[in-house]
Amino acid sequence: MFSSNTLRIFVAMPGTDMGSNASYKDPSSVKANLLQPVVDRLEAKLGRKVELVIEKDKTQSGVIHASMFGEAYDADVYIADLTGANPNVYLELGVRWALRDGVTIPISQNVSDLRFNVGANRAIIYTPDILMKAVDDIVAAIEDGLRTNRCDSPVRLNNEIIAVPKFELEKLRTETNRLTTARGEDLVRVAMVTTDLNDRAKLLEQAATINPASIDASLELGKVYRDLSRYDEAIETLIHARGLAPNNASVHRELGVCYNKQMKPDFAANALREAVRLAPQDKESWSNLGGALRRLGIASAPHSYDRKALEEALGSYSEAHKLDSFDLYSGLNVARLNVLLSKWDIELLAQAQEGFRKQIDLCRYMVTTNPEAYWYQFDLADALLFSGHYKESYESFTKAIELIPPLERRDKLLSVLGPLQDYLKADVIEGTLRTEVERVVTILESSRLNM
Repeated sequence: MFSSNTLRIFVAMPGTDMGSNASYKDPSSVKANLLQPVVDRLEAKLGRKVELVIEKDKTQSGVIHASMFGEAYDADVYIADLTGANPNVYLELGVRWALRDGVTIPISQNVSDLRFNVGANRAIIYTPDILMKAVDDIVAAIEDGLRTNRCDSPVRLNNEIIAVPKFELEKLRTETNRLTTARGEDLVRVAMVTTDLNDRAKLLEQAATINPASIDASLELGKVYRDLSRYDEAIETLIHARGLAPNNASVHRELGVCYNKQMKPDFAANALREAVRLAPQDKESWSNLGGALRRLGIASAPHSYDRKALEEALGSYSEAHKLDSFDLYSGLNVARLNVLLSKWDIELLAQAQEGFRKQIDLCRYMVTTNPEAYWYQFDLADALLFSGHYKESYESFTKAIELIPPLERRDKLLSVLGPLQDYLKADVIEGTLRTEVERVVTILESSRLNM
């Protein structure tokens, strides 16, 4: 009983004439007297179906060269009949040797037809008087080649090159890309639960190197660089992320934040305007835009101020507060902008102080429910400072500073200092309030420089 695994034998041979020195001049006689007996013997010995394929016997349409050279790779066994030294057969044999380790068997009716380098390979001679021996030799050579998987190609012997079909190569590439992407994603996940910023940066750098097309890896790496005050690297990384995802609002937002840190408010405002255009419901982007516009408004301070930019900043913070009326950051910044705008309208200072007072209870609640969140401590400290509760304000500032991880302290305190320094430059506060704000600025600057 035959195995379902058919053995395919392809024979490369002259199509019409075996040459003047051949005993079997008609290719069909070679098939009948030599090749078919080989097939019959193999089927009996191997217990499997053997398919004999000769190019000229094929009936399907198409380019003959594609079929011939396809067989050079596909055939399990390749017999090259070099009788008559036909150049086409030599070409086909060369292609086979280039593509497959084996099993390849040169045969010929005449030794003189074994030209060029073929003579160095064992070829089986067949003539009418030794026909049965030739059949036995071919069958034995096929059996041995299938059993040992030995390389019989002089081209590929001891060569590191292998031949792989395009579809298999594409499959391997697809799988490699999938695994590479998965590894990059795993590194991002590990990084996001790693508390040490330097360790997180290393993990994200690996992820971005492994998968440079990962938006998440580049975005998170840019944010870590920012937290480490490595602003140039942060911006370079986020610009790369923007190239990968030009419509990703988070990328534009984080890029704007970094430009803000670099004191480039014009670049920051451009990036953040794009962020709010792409995600108009993102309160964080609106607040960040407010920060960039505030910096634009005070860029030439104390010599001159851009009132229009400051009013636009107030509008951005107000938009963020509309989206979330319990958002302390935007609510307090509305009050802070009113302090600056009191330069042109003195009544806005009282309005700002009232805004700070209204936020105190919410600040206390947020500090109580999030005791380790330093930003809420800073919010409470600010609200207390402008409401006249100076002693408690200092205590909150001190506690907030202690809560910031040491590696992040320089960056985070810069954000806290900005508005307070702006009030002093703009000369919009006076008396006891000015003295107390100056004292807080000194504390914050000292804490930042001692890192």
